[in-house]
Amino acid sequence: MQNDKNVSSLGDAGHSSPPHVISRVQMMGDLNLHHSEFRHVLLATDLTSISALAAQYATRLAGQAAARLSILHVFNPVRMPHSDTIGAHPTPQEVRKREADRLDAMVDSVRKQLPGAEKHLLDGEPIPVVIEYANREHADLIITGTHSSRTFDRLLLGSTAEAIVRKSPCPVMTIGPNVSLTYEAERPFTRILCAMDFGDAA
Repeated sequence: MQNDKNVSSLGDAGHSSPPHVISRVQMMGDLNLHHSEFRHVLLATDLTSISALAAQYATRLAGQAAARLSILHVFNPVRMPHSDTIGAHPTPQEVRKREADRLDAMVDSVRKQLPGAEKHLLDGEPIPVVIEYANREHADLIITGTHSSRTFDRLLLGSTAEAIVRKSPCPVMTIGPNVSLTYEAERPFTRILCAMDFGDAA
């Protein structure tokens, strides 16, 4: 039976850890992910097209490492805009239902390749919920998408991805809007670039 877990809310993780970068992931050498240290890969998704690409990376990395894959979406109801017209805007419940349906579609697609993928729809502020889940479930790697071309998206989603990187207890892989759709299943990484500023995190 597949794991579908729905939890109402999670609190703040309460602390932040030093930044972690993908260069710390133990997949150097011959890049054989079957012998990597990944046991639990967490895909934190906002259900956008960039997240769909991140899901491809998460699915194949988890599959090659024989790791548990959790797909997490955090529903965060925004303040509903005022309107004098009844029914002009969807209710938070309606928005949550739409996002749940989109999450179902993403997970169904992933399960065609990785039947054991888990689905989690949680409520609350995305950053503390993701960090608390990663801590509680002992995630070894978080994968998330980041974008976009619009100013609002950069402020909202860019800061979310950055905060996850800064507060995550494990390495974080971010997938940006310019990442190629080409992905070699047998050998996903052939060259790794480690950019550093020689600070403490480096």
